Amino acid sequence: MPIFGDPLYNVTKVADRGYLHAFALQFDYCGQSYHYCDQPHMGQQWHNPLLQQQLAQWQNPEQLDWPTKK
Repeated sequence: MPIFGDPLYNVTKVADRGYLHAFALQFDYCGQSYHYCDQPHMGQQWHNPLLQQQLAQWQNPEQLDWPTKK
């Protein structure tokens, strides 16, 4: 799926910015767990109510049912 606002791979859609955003990052380092979550705020599409609803469901992305390597 192309990234909205990416002029190289999504040339058919015009956006006010690129919409690739690292929403959350979680990792363990030296025996301590780190978790960072940053709601996107710059860009018109982030204010879309449907997108806001979806982001609210992803507040803890490390708890989502991610696919595993086979």
